[in-house]
This record gives sequence, C-alpha cells and structure tokens, in this order.
Amino acid sequence: MSYDKPLLYDLLRVACFSVGVRVYAYSTIPQVSLVLADLGSAAQFTGKTTSDSLAVGESDRFTFSLRDSELRSTATGTVLLGVELQGNMALPTLQSLTPVATHNHASGSYALFAINGAGLNLMEVTNTSLPDSTSL
Repeated sequence: MSYDKPLLYDLLRVACFSVGVRVYAYSTIPQVSLVLADLGSAAQFTGKTTSDSLAVGESDRFTFSLRDSELRSTATGTVLLGVELQGNMALPTLQSLTPVATHNHASGSYALFAINGAGLNLMEVTNTSLPDSTSL
C-alpha cells in the first residue's frame, strides 16, 4: 500500500526520558535543532523501543551518554551500539562516528557503532521516503 502520510519508525534499544533540548551546530551559519529526547545512559536505553512518525525529509535527534564505568565493563573498552529503524529510513547517524556495519533493506535499516569514549552523543534519524511510495 502507498500512503502520502508521515512514515512511522521504531528505534530499537532506545527509550525517551525528556524533551525540548536544543543542539547547536557551528559552521559558517550557526544552526539550532531540537532534540526529541535524551535517552539517558546505556543502562537506561538498552533493550527499549521508541516510536514516532516523520514526514518525508524530516529528522529527529536524540542524545544519550556513555559513562566511563560502562566502557570499563567491556574487555576492550568499547561499547557496541546497534540502532535499527523500520520504514524507508536513512541510516542513523552518530555525530563524529562512522558505523562499523550497516544494512539497508526495503523495510528498514540497521547501523552498528563502536563507541570507545565516555560522554554525550548525538544521534539523528531521517525519513528518506518519497511521498507517493511510503509503505506502512
């Protein structure tokens, strides 16, 4: 079926805790974008799902943090973060990180990130569907 409606998406292993935060991107012209939610630390978002809808070309942003103790709890000091999106979504992006593995298919996308530094992270998801071919 085709619908000219916002695309629904699910972020697996993620949960929302607060809204209304702003993120600032500094370049030639500063940009201010809203953050949909702060997902908290790995202990809070692991195994959770977040659902929302995005119109074509729209993006949502989420922040989350990793603590030194979470990194030290692994043998390598690296945490692997998998993000799966359902629908015709672009691969999720994490500021300053390149995914170590990705997969795109007709019903969604998946990206695996290796994070080896503590601190706050910014994730962005974008609906790339064409208005006349969005499948739900």
